[in-house]
Amino acid sequence: ADGRGYVDPADEPWERLDSVRRAWNRASADHVDVKLRKVAHLLDLDAPAFDPETLTLVVPRELGAALVRLVEEKRRLDDALAEHKDAGPIDPLLEQLAQMEHERWMAERRSEGWALSPDGAKKDAARKLSPYLVPYSELSHQVQHYDRVAAVEALREYANGSDAAP
Repeated sequence: ADGRGYVDPADEPWERLDSVRRAWNRASADHVDVKLRKVAHLLDLDAPAFDPETLTLVVPRELGAALVRLVEEKRRLDDALAEHKDAGPIDPLLEQLAQMEHERWMAERRSEGWALSPDGAKKDAARKLSPYLVPYSELSHQVQHYDRVAAVEALREYANGSDAAP
């Protein structure tokens, strides 16, 4: 992380990603169903269902509306960070999803041989060392927001309503 926020080479356009980073993006997308079911469970809503005829995931209207609220919350936090303002309380559901995303990300990195940086401060991709292989609660606010963004962006296409636009 630097003064401009967390930057990762995986944030490049798809065409410029190497095969490992493409696999990381696919793994995040594959986790969407888990996140959708978690939101449905926590809010006591109907879960998404797979439609074998269209080969798509069907998200009930109420669940889609809940996702719109998460998109709006993420946008509010984006604005606060951009303006260097305190965002105030953060939606607990968004925090749970961000923590899930961080845990998924850590498991993925560990399975590829990554370890915690010995100095706890510098990322070294060549040696597969990262300062971010720590519990979500130990991350800086900016790095936590990276997990919030990843979680919401993965769910965005399932949010219904015009407010889901970027």
